Amino acid sequence: MSDAYGDSEELEALRHWWSENWKTLVAGVVIGLIGVGVWQGWTRYQAAHRMAAANLYADFQHALTQDKGAGAPAVAQKLTADYGGTPYASVASLKLAQEDVSKSQYAAAAERLQWVADHGDDAGLRSVARLRLAAVLWQEGKDMDALAKLAHPPKNFTGLYAELRGDIQASRGDKAAARSAYEEALAALPQDSAERTTVQAKLSGIAVAPPTAAASVAVKP
Repeated sequence: MSDAYGDSEELEALRHWWSENWKTLVAGVVIGLIGVGVWQGWTRYQAAHRMAAANLYADFQHALTQDKGAGAPAVAQKLTADYGGTPYASVASLKLAQEDVSKSQYAAAAERLQWVADHGDDAGLRSVARLRLAAVLWQEGKDMDALAKLAHPPKNFTGLYAELRGDIQASRGDKAAARSAYEEALAALPQDSAERTTVQAKLSGIAVAPPTAAASVAVKP
């Protein structure tokens, strides 16, 4: 009797709970289903967005090799305007900056590199842009601005940033600062890095002739 009474009491409690909460439960299920639909829609949009960026970047590469690259800047501008959150925009800007440097158009190169440093979606590409921007600023005679770009180097770029800092300081005649920077670069570069030989040579010959901006601004692809 007590067991039967307990069962009916629990049933009544469940009916009461359901009458009080069914709207909330149904709403939760509906919201959950909407959330799944929104997520799937967003995933499809992202995939389509990346594909469109990839196709536009293919157009950029084609333009870069045709008509001496005359149409490439317009395509790159569309990439940065419409697909700035993809790596394609950053890589296109880096490539155009390299073209600008080869033509001694340093102001244009600096503008493109600054965009990548500020807006690039990939940390590695932003770090590369900062390094190249410092080299371009140095070439323009803006030594202090260049050194400022090299302050607080990203973890994986400490050696390269320190090497360029050493080049700039050596060209300014500050041998102590240059030596310190080269030693920092050697400490940071991996033992199997080919760059170590170059840095060691710079450190050994620091009393001979300082590096020039023109030598360092020829950034590597």
